Amino acid sequence: QATGNEILKRFPNKLVIYTTSESFGNDYIEALGKRKMPQFSNRYRRVDVLIMDDIQFLSGKHKTEEVFFHTFNALYDGGKQVIIASDRPPKELNELDKRLTGRFEMGMVCDIQIPEFETRLAILQEKVRKHQIIIDPKVLEFIAYNVHHSVRELEGVLLQAIAEAELESSTPTVRSVEKVLRKHNRFG
Repeated sequence: QATGNEILKRFPNKLVIYTTSESFGNDYIEALGKRKMPQFSNRYRRVDVLIMDDIQFLSGKHKTEEVFFHTFNALYDGGKQVIIASDRPPKELNELDKRLTGRFEMGMVCDIQIPEFETRLAILQEKVRKHQIIIDPKVLEFIAYNVHHSVRELEGVLLQAIAEAELESSTPTVRSVEKVLRKHNRFG
């Protein structure tokens, strides 16, 4: 999503669609059921940039893979940009059609790792600033130190800690965050 936002910031006239493979599949099934395949194709093929997250979840959905294959080709042949995100590199997407993974491998492949402690802490500080909440820096450091699987999880723990503290009319503490982490088997 950040990539799409940056493209729109630099090129406001570009048409960018961000979707997940699940949403793409659901859109396809709905279009098929309502006999609206031309509208479906037009929606996904008229874009300047198509960003699809979690491409690995297309595996086993052969018809949806086929439709995405043709969408990918139409965009590529039209000189459009296709950005694919996955939890592993193309060569490890063994369950997907080889024609798709072959196309993915011809593009630039970037391995994006979870950020270092300092970056995780900066992300938390920005989230707190955005939500206009004051939280003890030691609490943010505790979260940043203990949550390192994904940025989504990092934000989730912070938001849950804030929500639970609000329910108790308090502010998040290291102890309350520790309870949140224990609930999700992420601590101890």
